[in-house]
Amino acid sequence: MAAQARTLLKWIFAVFLVGLLHGGMASPAVAQDDRAGDSALPTPAADQPSTTPDKTAPGSETQAANAPAPFRIEAAVGNALEPLFERLREAKATRATVNMLDDALINGVTINEENSVFQIASKAPDRFTIYLKQPQQRTRVYNDAKTLVAAMAPDAYVPLGKAISNQDAVTRIPVPLGPYPEPVLALTMAGVDPAISLAAGMIGLKIVDREPFGDDQKAIHFEGVQADGVKWDLWISDDTDPRPLRMLIDLTPMLIASGKIDVPVGYSQRVRYDFTAYRTRGDVDDSLFQYTPKAGARVFQSVGDYFQNLAAEETVHPMTDQTAPHFRAADLRGKIIDTRKNARELWVVDFWSSESKSSVEALPVMQRASKQLEPMGVTYFAVNSGETGDAVRKFLQSKKIRFNS
Repeated sequence: MAAQARTLLKWIFAVFLVGLLHGGMASPAVAQDDRAGDSALPTPAADQPSTTPDKTAPGSETQAANAPAPFRIEAAVGNALEPLFERLREAKATRATVNMLDDALINGVTINEENSVFQIASKAPDRFTIYLKQPQQRTRVYNDAKTLVAAMAPDAYVPLGKAISNQDAVTRIPVPLGPYPEPVLALTMAGVDPAISLAAGMIGLKIVDREPFGDDQKAIHFEGVQADGVKWDLWISDDTDPRPLRMLIDLTPMLIASGKIDVPVGYSQRVRYDFTAYRTRGDVDDSLFQYTPKAGARVFQSVGDYFQNLAAEETVHPMTDQTAPHFRAADLRGKIIDTRKNARELWVVDFWSSESKSSVEALPVMQRASKQLEPMGVTYFAVNSGETGDAVRKFLQSKKIRFNS
């Protein structure tokens, strides 16, 4: 059940991130105030009327002088985004497949990565299904214009009440769907206005370049900076029928600015979305949006209850509190390491090879970790597999890597 425990921890972290992100990509209530009529984007700077403070209100001139200037999208940026946004606003139905890569790094070295896949189908204004396939969890959300249901497993589901609109699903879906699902939903749901999420609540939005994406796909590359510090890059096809190609989001500034977690020096977290299949025409069968529980499926009152049940079922690994297997090895100084003679010590043993790219990339991180663990009474061993002592010594010297033993 260790995988289920990891799923629980990721769910808790996802809920935490949702709290931090509220105030980043704008909520519908905030964004509606910024829209003029049916316009998808805030009016470009060249066309926006000037704002004159109400001089009849006491202190209004001082307040206006101290207030931050409203963010204005340049006309060129708005004109480049509008065809894609208009395509989604007018879409009656959509189908999309999006690959998600969530990775964490320290000083540029990947320490953890997770690949997941979104499969999304929708009909305007209030029918959708969202299927997120993660390594340790499968979550599918059904919304059929009447009810909203989350299938957390083939034999477990959570009724979530009345159906919600596609637009509300972008920012208010009550199910954890990865670290930052809002932009994926904003760019794939039929009838939604992506500007509410991708143009409001910004402090910077510009076109970076129009270089080809991949081998020969004409593309426009945008860069956005949100008020909460989140930075993202968006690539869309540059043609008569634009579609999203990739979105890369850096969550690190937001995590640091929150002050709610201790972010290690050099740590960064990124999420990358690749839109591998994308359609906004044609019909979608209504049966996709309807959920019928299997016989014997267990119903939970909330998503939290489901994950708490997983935690309650967690069992102790059979190797817990067992003595490590015996082995003897010599370090680079010729000292013999014998597990029987050091049975009560706490060791971290990492097996590596110079022919393994991931092993080599991890060595600098492991070197720093060994220094941090030593004062805690933990001994770190980097055990090379299949190479001579001289070869290992020369390789570590070339990489300027040095362990205590």
